[in-house]
Amino acid sequence: MDNEVIGLIAGISGEILAKKLHQRKKRVALIEGKKGESGEETADLVCVADLRNTDKIDEFLKTNSINKIIIGTGHILALLLAKELEGRGYCLSNNVDASLLAKDKVKYKEALINAGFQTPKYLSEEFENEPITVDIIKKHIGLPCVVKSPIDKILPQKVNSEYELKQAITDVRSANSPVLIEQFVSGIDVTVPVVVKGKTAETVIVSYYSKAKECHLKGFMDGDLENKTLSDEDEKKLRNYCEQAALKTGMEGLCRIDAIITSDRQIFILEANSIMVTGVHPNQIEYGRYFLEREHVDFADILIDVAINKFEGKA
Repeated sequence: MDNEVIGLIAGISGEILAKKLHQRKKRVALIEGKKGESGEETADLVCVADLRNTDKIDEFLKTNSINKIIIGTGHILALLLAKELEGRGYCLSNNVDASLLAKDKVKYKEALINAGFQTPKYLSEEFENEPITVDIIKKHIGLPCVVKSPIDKILPQKVNSEYELKQAITDVRSANSPVLIEQFVSGIDVTVPVVVKGKTAETVIVSYYSKAKECHLKGFMDGDLENKTLSDEDEKKLRNYCEQAALKTGMEGLCRIDAIITSDRQIFILEANSIMVTGVHPNQIEYGRYFLEREHVDFADILIDVAINKFEGKA
């Protein structure tokens, strides 16, 4: 094993990503928000710190001569830490600004629209603005619709009535989040992992994994999303669409785009995870079982490869 130590902030993906780094003869310095996180027993060095404590983490990295850091989780605290470390001269595996953009669903939708991509119609509410009323939602979005937290404080809900709509909005506000109301689009639900290296992007696979179905999201019923696969021609069109969306919103590394393809072959991008979770964990068992394990793709290997390529100037 060579002497280079790579920093790793990875949440539930810590164990698998640490093992992949060891396979490449790299030592691993795991930064974890609390003791006992995934990868602690595999890493060569461990720093346990509140991820908001940049000074402590900076000291740990400098003490161990670490400059390269892989971000393997899209948690907001990890991304904000990455931004701080980037400002202090560290080399990060991803474009932190693009990751923060994708983390805010409203800003990401705005970026998609500005770049010429389709996303479902939406209304957003920030705390300082007037609340969105049911009448406004019915006029501009209609029912059914999907109620979300744009900052991932609560899982999305599909609502079919005014009563469900009011309750869902209350749920989101109770989670201390603004409200995002999104048009419900019926079609084929797809998950598209995309690898971005420099100015090129390539789809890894078109997966028919549906988060709404497999994670039993509230309000979604059998028949809401079509249980079909796309033709080769439509898959090719989808691949290109997602690749261009990843490039034009500044993604780097291994990201994941969630989309819907309607019966008239329109593509709507729902959201993106700028850093794809690659570890199977009890907290996300449906995601692990029905996506990561089912597709038989070593996503962790891909994430590490593209990160090291960037560090070595090959991306």
